[in-house]
Amino acid sequence: MSSKNPASDEERSRAIFANDPDNLTGTMKRVGGSQSDHWNETVANQILQTLWTAHSKDETLNRQYNAVIAA
Repeated sequence: MSSKNPASDEERSRAIFANDPDNLTGTMKRVGGSQSDHWNETVANQILQTLWTAHSKDETLNRQYNAVIAA
């Protein structure tokens, strides 16, 4: 018999579903390499957050973002 309590509603809301067909469209596969657009978006956002953009003007900022996504 397990002494572990059943999962709370909050814990269940954090459940991970690996085979969600709505997530497996692959529209951003060229960015992150996965059929999972959640993964691809996460990778893209994390990479974009690493850019040093504090002193970038709009034109430079656009060039930085496009270069990272193209890579």
